[in-house]
Amino acid sequence: MKYPFTDKELLEGNQRQLYQINTLITQNVLSLNDLEELIPGWFHLNSMEDFSLTGIGDKLCNYFEVDEQEVYELGFEFLARITDPETQKTAIPILTNLVETNDETRVVGFFQRIRKNDTSDYELFYTTSKILNNANSIISVTNQLKKLHDLYPKIEKIFEENIILKKYYTRFSSLTKREKKIMKLIAEGFTSHEIAGKLFISKLTVDKHRQNIMKKLEVNRMAKLVTIAQKFNLV
Repeated sequence: MKYPFTDKELLEGNQRQLYQINTLITQNVLSLNDLEELIPGWFHLNSMEDFSLTGIGDKLCNYFEVDEQEVYELGFEFLARITDPETQKTAIPILTNLVETNDETRVVGFFQRIRKNDTSDYELFYTTSKILNNANSIISVTNQLKKLHDLYPKIEKIFEENIILKKYYTRFSSLTKREKKIMKLIAEGFTSHEIAGKLFISKLTVDKHRQNIMKKLEVNRMAKLVTIAQKFNLV
């Protein structure tokens, strides 16, 4: 079957989704089950140590016909049962790199072949993951590819009020890790001189980064930069 989405389109669509979901979860506004009622797919939390499932919703349990506690007790063994070996060879290095960079603004995506049980065939899924802010977990959303044609209208409906997130996502993604760090400090109210001291670089270098950040984001007011930083959970 030919799917009407490229890897890049899938990743970008789910990235915007995860940024907002991250905020809703960390602020205890919604649970995983609440999210699953709003948006198709399975929302789950994975350990940053061995990637075993540490938080799942009813939808995932119902699909695999398993008990939530059973999944937690099995740890990574559960994932090994439902994903094919080639999927693990692809997914584990991607998640390992995500954890090692420890960049809470970064989002990664990958395809997976998943089966319901030992006797069923593997089907193609797409997972998008990011580190959950201020928590020792990875938050992910996994979608069955054949159902993705229903996903994007619902995602866009949820985000239609969040104009800044949609408008600036691509620009924000173009920032380097160092630029995001400096943007965070700027948004927190630190001066270029103070930032230089914190990062052990010259004030001239900080000013150059500041100019590059403003140029990449295509903004000319500091207030707008701070607003963008807030929307992307930098502060």
